[in-house]
Amino acid sequence: MRDLSAHEKHENQKLQKDLDQKKSEIAELARTKEKLSARVEEMEHTIADLQEQVCASVTHLLLCI
Repeated sequence: MRDLSAHEKHENQKLQKDLDQKKSEIAELARTKEKLSARVEEMEHTIADLQEQVCASVTHLLLCI
């Protein structure tokens, strides 16, 4: 009976360690997601600015013809 209890205790400790590791991985992935989401937003703004510049340039060229 003691062996079973010791085995279960050891198994529980192992599972708790695994759970803690997975929680840490999830937290790291969440931080990475936030950074990447901010980068995507920044790039979307850059694309919009470039599209406006292209549109303005094309309009200017057409008016100059």
